[in-house]
Amino acid sequence: MKVLAGMILACFLLAGCATQTQELRITPYMAQSYTPSQMCLIYYRTQSPVIMEEIQRRGMFSESQRRLIRESKVARFMSEDAVRCAWGEPDQINTTISAAGRTEQWVYHRCPTCKMQFIYFELGKVTAIQS
Repeated sequence: MKVLAGMILACFLLAGCATQTQELRITPYMAQSYTPSQMCLIYYRTQSPVIMEEIQRRGMFSESQRRLIRESKVARFMSEDAVRCAWGEPDQINTTISAAGRTEQWVYHRCPTCKMQFIYFELGKVTAIQS
């Protein structure tokens, strides 16, 4: 089953297999086999209510974070997976290691005329958002 789930995820992320006439139907059984990161990437691409129900069933995020994800918004204290659910994978990840610890900067630049968005993480949680 994990192989099937991986193949479906690869189809979504690499080949863009969903079209207007052919759409992959995600079942609750399929959703149960996904890792949290896989579920978030699939949710970002499909906005699947089945995936959101599985996220809720697992207790992955608070109700306020699920609301932000459904609205494609990011806020301080969200986890990396919650940001992936809301905005997808970043275009670039910059890591800084200093005496204070490790921080990450996720860069989102979705189109040539869009402003770049920067999300800063410490200990896996959003600490700042810059646009």
